[in-house]
Amino acid sequence: MGAKKPRTEKLFSEDDAALVLDYLRTENRPYSALDISTNLHNKISKTSAAKILKELQDRKQIEARVSVVYHALQEAIEDDSPEAAATRDDAMRELKDELSQLKAREKELRQRLTELSAIVPINELRKQVALLEQEQQTSARRLEMLQAEGITLTSSEEIEQVEQEWRLWTRRLQTRIQISRELWARCTEVLPEDTTVEDLKASFVFKLSVGAKRLTGAVQDDLGLEGEL
Repeated sequence: MGAKKPRTEKLFSEDDAALVLDYLRTENRPYSALDISTNLHNKISKTSAAKILKELQDRKQIEARVSVVYHALQEAIEDDSPEAAATRDDAMRELKDELSQLKAREKELRQRLTELSAIVPINELRKQVALLEQEQQTSARRLEMLQAEGITLTSSEEIEQVEQEWRLWTRRLQTRIQISRELWARCTEVLPEDTTVEDLKASFVFKLSVGAKRLTGAVQDDLGLEGEL
């Protein structure tokens, strides 16, 4: 009996072959079987990739520039005139300029982000934003409770009026304090020889105490009250 011919079995499917061919056409550059297997994330093994490349070469769909590197056959350029080549060169130059500008902008933004992160870390900013959102929710719930209880909120105009009055009386208080200090300085300049500053203070305190008691007594008499207020 004659020797049997060994059976040749495909180690790949037509879908795998289509995937490899599409990848070569998309990338438009030579690749080896190992490169294709790696770049396709091992969807196709190196052995299968080698078989597929050989099969595609036999079908005249790809050609090998070197023994283990293949590239897809591209359609010939219809317009290969000097004007068309110059137009393509101009377009490529514009794209390169635009790419350079985008890279410079990216570098600038990354530098800015680094500077801002050094001032206030991103994680810290996120924590602060979360706290502010929590405070806002708490304030909103409290406002709803107050409105449900029928409590009238103070308007911004009323708040502004109170603040104006507060500033007015604060200025008056500061003026009176300054006047009191000047009067006290003048009083201490002409003290008798046998009177000290401490004696003068004690005298004022005593007189103020007596005056306050008299005023309190007069008020009690007018109101018909008994005992200490």
